[in-house]
Amino acid sequence: MLNLYLLKEDSIILRQMNEDKVQILFGNKTRKQHLRKQLAEAVSALNRSSSFTIDMTGNNYTMAYADDENKVFKIHFPANHQLLSGMNKKESEQFFYTSLTSFPGAPCIEDTVDARTLEKIGENCYLQKGETYQIEAMNTNRYYTLQNGNYLQLADTLQAGRSVQNLFTMQADNRIEANVTLRLYGQKKIDFSIPLHKLLEFCRANGCKVFAGIESAGASSIKGTAILLNQAQGYSHTMSFEVDPRILNRPEAYKIKTDLYTFAPVHNIESIFFENQR
Repeated sequence: MLNLYLLKEDSIILRQMNEDKVQILFGNKTRKQHLRKQLAEAVSALNRSSSFTIDMTGNNYTMAYADDENKVFKIHFPANHQLLSGMNKKESEQFFYTSLTSFPGAPCIEDTVDARTLEKIGENCYLQKGETYQIEAMNTNRYYTLQNGNYLQLADTLQAGRSVQNLFTMQADNRIEANVTLRLYGQKKIDFSIPLHKLLEFCRANGCKVFAGIESAGASSIKGTAILLNQAQGYSHTMSFEVDPRILNRPEAYKIKTDLYTFAPVHNIESIFFENQR
């Protein structure tokens, strides 16, 4: 609202609101005249507002304020990272990289599983079905094996596709390094290495849910895609990956190769990924 106020002219303010898909209601009415004056009064009212509510419906927010005199204004706006953060794409990417490299990491939490949630789907392989994102192939499924009466995270080269998916939807071994190519605005890139678990925990700590899907599982290569979805801020990071399945037995000897695209607006991924899955 301060940014709009600084635009000074009502016609420019309206154009910016249309571009950002933002609607502001003063007293439950939209205004096209004297906008700058109305914005000044609304910003001033924030300091003395007696009530504030925020609701999210779909990918849109509504924020409503009322002051002591019951003067109300509302703001409707989309869940849009650039709008919420005040950073453009280039700034968001740089902030992501610097924050990631300084991230201290999060402690690993031992996974516990309720046997009642598991479905046996193969020779000593049990599925805990998770959520899907847009398509069945992109999901949060987890796979377990039963050993000595305990259900453990599946990590078996004979079931390499499911085991590699677990690296994203469960815990990745601390020794697994990811060689990351971070794709940036303007066809630029940054290449770096980081423990896979640290990369994923950083994204989770920032509100992302990790979905993964395996595109192909061969004897020497597993390929897939992970979507790191932040529904609240309306973006997703997309990570394509390739890894030798022998990493499951010797995590210190192999690295996972990834291409990472950050802060894509939430959209239907079906037209981009897994065309060969239909």
